[in-house]
Amino acid sequence: MSSTYQNLAGKAFIPFGFTSTMQDLIDVMSRPLNQPKKYKPITARLTTSDQRKIKINLNTCRPLYSSHYNTKIAKEKAERKEALEDLIIVWLDEHMNETENQFSKRKSDLRQIIDCLMAFNNADQCFKYIQNIKQEKIFLIVSESFGKTVMDDINGYSQIIFVYIFGTNTNHYKKLSKDYKKIMGAFANEHDLITQITKDASSFFHNSLPISVINSIGISEKSVQDLTKNQAQFMWSQILMKILLDLPQTLQSQQEFIEECRRQYKDNSARQNQITEFEKTYISSNALSWYTRDSFLYRIVNKALRTQNIIYIFKCRFFIIDVFQQLNKSYLKFSEPLEKKTLTVYRGQRMMADEFAKLQQNINGFISINTFFSTSISSDAVFSFIADGDDRPLYEYIFFEIELYLDKMTTPLANISTISNCQSENEVLLCMGTVFRIEFIDKLTDVIWHIKLVSIDKNDNSKLDNLVSYLKKETGETLNCLAMGRILQYMGEYDKAQNFYEILLTELPLNHPDMAGIYNDFGMALFKTQKNSKIALNYLIQSMTMQLKTFPQRFLFFTQTLINIASVYSQRRSFKRALGLLQLTLQVLELDCSTNNSQAIPLQRSDIYNNIGFIYSRTGRLSLAIKYFKMSLKIIRKIVPTNHPNIALSLNNIGMAYLENFDSSKANKYLQEAMMIVEGCLPFEHHPDIARQYNNIGLLEYNRDNLDRALVFYEKALKIQLKCLSPIHRQTAALYNNMGHVYFEKLEYEMALRMFTKALQIEKQCSPLHYHKITHAHQNIGKTYRSLEDYKNALIHCTEALSICLKHLPSTHFYVAQAYRALGDVFYDLENYPIALENFQKALNIYLKNPPMDKTYLGMLYKAIGMVFYYTKEYDNALKHLNKALVTLRICDQNRFEESINDVLELIKHISTVQ
Repeated sequence: MSSTYQNLAGKAFIPFGFTSTMQDLIDVMSRPLNQPKKYKPITARLTTSDQRKIKINLNTCRPLYSSHYNTKIAKEKAERKEALEDLIIVWLDEHMNETENQFSKRKSDLRQIIDCLMAFNNADQCFKYIQNIKQEKIFLIVSESFGKTVMDDINGYSQIIFVYIFGTNTNHYKKLSKDYKKIMGAFANEHDLITQITKDASSFFHNSLPISVINSIGISEKSVQDLTKNQAQFMWSQILMKILLDLPQTLQSQQEFIEECRRQYKDNSARQNQITEFEKTYISSNALSWYTRDSFLYRIVNKALRTQNIIYIFKCRFFIIDVFQQLNKSYLKFSEPLEKKTLTVYRGQRMMADEFAKLQQNINGFISINTFFSTSISSDAVFSFIADGDDRPLYEYIFFEIELYLDKMTTPLANISTISNCQSENEVLLCMGTVFRIEFIDKLTDVIWHIKLVSIDKNDNSKLDNLVSYLKKETGETLNCLAMGRILQYMGEYDKAQNFYEILLTELPLNHPDMAGIYNDFGMALFKTQKNSKIALNYLIQSMTMQLKTFPQRFLFFTQTLINIASVYSQRRSFKRALGLLQLTLQVLELDCSTNNSQAIPLQRSDIYNNIGFIYSRTGRLSLAIKYFKMSLKIIRKIVPTNHPNIALSLNNIGMAYLENFDSSKANKYLQEAMMIVEGCLPFEHHPDIARQYNNIGLLEYNRDNLDRALVFYEKALKIQLKCLSPIHRQTAALYNNMGHVYFEKLEYEMALRMFTKALQIEKQCSPLHYHKITHAHQNIGKTYRSLEDYKNALIHCTEALSICLKHLPSTHFYVAQAYRALGDVFYDLENYPIALENFQKALNIYLKNPPMDKTYLGMLYKAIGMVFYYTKEYDNALKHLNKALVTLRICDQNRFEESINDVLELIKHISTVQ
């Protein structure tokens, strides 16, 4: 470090020339979003390293958060009626439209029980709607005319929990209920149907208990190197209340919530009456009374907490806070007179089998309750909620025994029997975020499980503190609003994170100390979803300009924002600008002379080298990519323990770069070393990082043509991913895709088709949609159908791939060219050479305008065009393109394409003999 900077008493300054260089590198488009052409400049006064004061015009670096993008989303949300409650009634009856008057009263009666009701007279439309339901559960009413045809389909939809057959011929369907556990009965009259649905809805709302479960090993200090999705979900309810209490409240927010409820329940007279009563009578001191009543409020709050719907949590936060504070006051009155500081309470409920399995797999682990939790002092009272077990194996019946150490509780609870609407239950209400240890799970009877929960002690709290410490390290010394946004991102809930940041930008003053952090994190949430990189870039630049005004405060946050901006440029394929910004950030890091950042700065420098490596990798400069990955590894090895996950990540990056460079020996060395570290440093067998390593070694074996070994590693990875990730996850889709390629090379086309189809099904359900991956899956399926000589289906999938590309990608995008090429291949197999050539030429035009980094694509396309001209006996054109193919493929790795090169040479030789 130069003496100039050492003489500045440990302070960092903007170096001379930095601002102009930075503005040259940062493309801020023409002007901020939604701004007129003429507007006042925004300036910041900065200090250069030679103590000169300069002004920088931040004019073009300041976007408005309330852009057309946000306004459009807000308008769409305002116009859309949402299912505010957890349940939806779907009614399928072929006569629905013919006898609308007859059905209207039934609909009205049912909506008094469950507000959202959807009616269909077409089974295909009905099940298409059900398939799109992600968060709610469905009570399905089916007329007897549809009963026989749809019954086999019903079990395939997890959204459907209960089925009701409505019609005159009930005896037949009563017998069917033994085979179809979801059937709650067959009903010949409306009264019996409505009575059963009322009973089932009440049972559902009692049994809807959102929980997060975590293994005690999973929160050891060793494991918390980077929050997993499961750990983040566990932390959600731990900090939610703190964030809600810290944010400003107004009476206006209460009125806005009431108006929103009126709009959503506009056609429901029963709910409207409840809303009117609430508006006229509600005060903070009767929050618990309202919460324990089966009203619109109870259902909205519980659904919002269960689904972590950040918008509705904030809309009704005044009520959640009132419940918490009233519970807090009642807790003191309740606990102080008690001589014993131990209290045992009970709860009986039905639980879905997969939820119960989570508890069974985590005995001695921890369970966090994500909503307010109703229990009883009386063990006898809770048995009324436990049935006879007829609906097993879909559900299990649970008797909870919960031991509470009142002097060690960190969340409030209280006996609310005198103020609850369920006064006969001796009700004790526990606060959301309460954590228990799962002591044991035993059979109580043949159909009832006994689960013992114990409130956590000091030793347990110290384990949970590891998660809190990690969050504090990530977001600052306190668990501020940024922590909540980060948790949502760790959970993969990027849309919810964006909603949260929009709320913060609306609620908080412009001079709030976290504002720059909010813009930074908002930009990164958009970046990770790849929804709108232009707006992501604007938000990150907004964060940077705010920080420039107070530089060098939060020095490392400023440099991290620069790294983030570079990441967006890299995503937008502006590699030159991204590389320049990363190199500039390395210069800025040299300015910090403080000792506080002695470890943090090298870590950030390592991150920059890693990102530079990725840029070189994506631009095909693999030797430089490997050089920078190794520089990153060298720094990391000096700072962190030898078995740290970050070392494994660096080793993995080097290994994958060698693999891409076709050096399988060195790739194997680095990937195997990474695998050893991952297996040793991660606290439990089923971790996504282990699955990722197995996948990468599978890729290595695939590239070595060791297809059976590749399949072994892919299957190991899949086994882990299906246990630790959501069934709908991009990593799982990628794995099925890789397995499909192995089966394809093994000529096992039916298995390949099954794998590629699974990959497509998952990709179509992931959010946000990655259209290039969906098109790639369609092309793989099309390619497999071609090999099966099923050209009809091959044409369907390749046409669909092209249609998606043309709709969602730029016309000169690489994937558009690939789609034309794939479609051309099908027509080539069908010997429809004119149409094949038309598609090949379109692909070629794109390649020539936007050359692919891997010249193989261009070489093989020239070969394909040459083959078309050969079969149409246009030998001059055939020779022209085959020679271009030869030149292009020889530039690539000749060993890899020796067979293709020889084919081209043979064809050129043959054409010369027939001309």
